[in-house]
Amino acid sequence: MVLKQKLLSDAQKFCENEGISLSRLSSIVVNNGVLFKRLKKGGDCKTEIYERFQMVFNNPAAWAKARKVDSKRRAA
Repeated sequence: MVLKQKLLSDAQKFCENEGISLSRLSSIVVNNGVLFKRLKKGGDCKTEIYERFQMVFNNPAAWAKARKVDSKRRAA
């Protein structure tokens, strides 16, 4: 499995568990709601983005921090 496919697969599983959409996940983690749509259409992302998502998927504290940052960003 190539890393892009792994990211999509991991994100879909994470979203199912959290009850959110892929768009919402990418908005929270990288402030880009169309990231997964672009990846599905053959686009790509930087290694830094891939690593940020993997951190969120594997570390509950990273997910909590991402949500907190998103809340502050949306409130501004």
